Amino acid sequence: FVGFVSRLRFVKQPFFRVKIIAFALSLVGLILITTSACKAIASSQLNGKWYLVETEQEETERLQAIDEVTQHLKSFQQDMARSRLVERTSPPRMLSIAIEEAIVAITTEDGRIELELEAPPVEVLGDQGTAYVSAKLDSPLLIITVRSAGGKRRTSYSADRDRLTAEVTLTSSFLTKSLKYVSTYAPAQ
Repeated sequence: FVGFVSRLRFVKQPFFRVKIIAFALSLVGLILITTSACKAIASSQLNGKWYLVETEQEETERLQAIDEVTQHLKSFQQDMARSRLVERTSPPRMLSIAIEEAIVAITTEDGRIELELEAPPVEVLGDQGTAYVSAKLDSPLLIITVRSAGGKRRTSYSADRDRLTAEVTLTSSFLTKSLKYVSTYAPAQ
């Protein structure tokens, strides 16, 4: 765009220069409106109450992923780590997402959190200690990132008609590689 405007000095007639600048500005405005509209459509598809419809295959894949990332540990440590990861990766049975302007509210059976999109992380205190939570809308994904001393959890929510998919990536210094799994939700009636 800047290069385009700098080339305008070669246009001799001021009337055409103004017309070209007006066209360029309207084009930029159209791009910004389109981007906002795409984000609004994505957020409207994410909004709603969802219940878990995790398939047997998704649960099996999640448990296999847990086994893979804990296999390097000694037997006793492996059992304890596996148990904790099974508990911490169990998806919520009910989930509500509400995105309005620059605020996202997520409610599960464990509680509710409201986050400002694209804002610095919010400090949250829980039974596992302190974590920092942030949210961003990267159309068509809603991405929630939780960072703590123990690692990072990134959940990407996407909606497609009658399904909400939550793709989770868990990283920790205790794990040899990232733990990744998917959970599926359907609209609550």
